[in-house]
Amino acid sequence: MAGYSRVTLYKHWPTRADILREAFGGLREAHHHTPTGDVRTDLIEELTTFRTVIEQRRIDRALAALAELAASHPELADVREEVVTAGERVLRELLAPRLQGPELEAAILMLSGAILNAAMMHGRPPADDVIAAAVDIVLGCSTKA
Repeated sequence: MAGYSRVTLYKHWPTRADILREAFGGLREAHHHTPTGDVRTDLIEELTTFRTVIEQRRIDRALAALAELAASHPELADVREEVVTAGERVLRELLAPRLQGPELEAAILMLSGAILNAAMMHGRPPADDVIAAAVDIVLGCSTKA
């Protein structure tokens, strides 16, 4: 449709994983909140930044497509993993001093899921008060708060 032959595309991106890695490269370098030292504020700001990226760039749709593709094409699992790792980096850094193991994993899933679930299943990311409540729930349940 774009007027390029398959040969031209495969010359630049030999595999599907290569083209998706390039396409999702911007997500790995997406803007994150710079932590200030106040864990609650930093978590809220990081999640608010994530919400803003979803609102402005609709990456929830791209992430859903990547998740579906990676589930049926194992060669794309590493692309999904790179995007997830980059996206969760700041949350992990903020929570790691308080939580470890399964508790850390659950907290990451709950916080990032609060944004993604609302955007994908309810058609809009959560409001500020919902983001703050999610952070307070996670921090309130922390055994090392």
